Amino acid sequence: MRVRRLPRAVLRFRGGTAPTPYEGFKHGFKPVSGPSKLRVCVMFEPDVKREAEEFCYNLERGVRGFGGLGDWFMVEPEWIWVRVGEDGFEEAANCVEELNPDLALAFIPDSMVVSYEDDPYMPLKRKLSAVGLPSQMVERSTLENLRGSEYVLFNVALSIYAKAGGVPWTLDDALTHHLTVGINVSERKHGAVAACYTHGSGESMKFDWATAPASLDMLGEAVFQVVGWAAENYIDSLGGPPSSVAIHVDAASPILEAGFGAAIQRLESEGLLKEKAVYSVVSINKSGPPRVYVKMGDTFMMPDKGACTVLDYERGVVCTSGYPEQPALSPLGVVKPLMVEVVESNYEHSITEIMRDVYWLSEIHWASGFRTPRLPVTLLYPGRMCSFFRAGVKPTSLRGTAWFL
Repeated sequence: MRVRRLPRAVLRFRGGTAPTPYEGFKHGFKPVSGPSKLRVCVMFEPDVKREAEEFCYNLERGVRGFGGLGDWFMVEPEWIWVRVGEDGFEEAANCVEELNPDLALAFIPDSMVVSYEDDPYMPLKRKLSAVGLPSQMVERSTLENLRGSEYVLFNVALSIYAKAGGVPWTLDDALTHHLTVGINVSERKHGAVAACYTHGSGESMKFDWATAPASLDMLGEAVFQVVGWAAENYIDSLGGPPSSVAIHVDAASPILEAGFGAAIQRLESEGLLKEKAVYSVVSINKSGPPRVYVKMGDTFMMPDKGACTVLDYERGVVCTSGYPEQPALSPLGVVKPLMVEVVESNYEHSITEIMRDVYWLSEIHWASGFRTPRLPVTLLYPGRMCSFFRAGVKPTSLRGTAWFL
């Protein structure tokens, strides 16, 4: 099979473009949009107060190759300190809402050194999200050993900025379809469909998420609701309905049992899509596709990031990670690619263009400035939301923020 390399995504910042997030900020470019001030409630245990203060100082002012929230993100944080007493993080969280912060930063014990019942991560997430407050957790070992790491601080800064409603960067070039929506479902019965959508490009690129109740016999209605909500936002931004839409779904998700064609027709009839809109439903399989590698003699080497091969008209394999993000010779072996399949379409699609869009959408993950995830954010983010929903984390008033990072 012939392997080719897809073009790398160009990332758009305010002030310029760059191939990677770190290079963009290093060149002096700024986030596309976001807050200029942040009230951050810092939850800490008394014996790590000095380390917590140093972490927050480095986060704001920067260290070595990281410019800090102040310089790189143009954010002035206000730190509000909340001491965690013997009653634990949940009890300390009771006073957080009264302080009216924008976000909570909690330095919690490592999950590996406390029992499941004593791990504050998920209970704290549930409690804070219930009052509409996004949160960022940092484990104690990271605080104690990596509070001066530019890599850790940059990634934490990215997450905090996105959770507070900021947009660090976008794609400079437009995707194939006017509107791209990723959908996942938390449970087959009495669950929720989570979706994120994106449209546009450059500084006008939009991103948001939505949910809808779902059960096995209501998946088509849930698809209509979340795609319709994304289309309404498209209309609000651009003044008219989209004429093309791509729907990304996990190959293992029951959402594939939904009637997409009927939902599209209904959206057209209600004016949320243009008449005779083109659409494609793209299944993305993260387990099981054949590996892609570079063979030199008897050595199997890491494929280039963006390497892909077309299997047939509907299917292809793409490496969303690889060299140079990963070493050419890795002790972990070569990366796992994604199998991309068009399972439903009403036009003459190009599987290469659809794989390119999947690849590019893995580049706008706002929790890592150094290494991209395997999945596009259209699947990664709904999947993370569904995981939180199953754990009882049900946020309120967090629309427009990436609270799930």
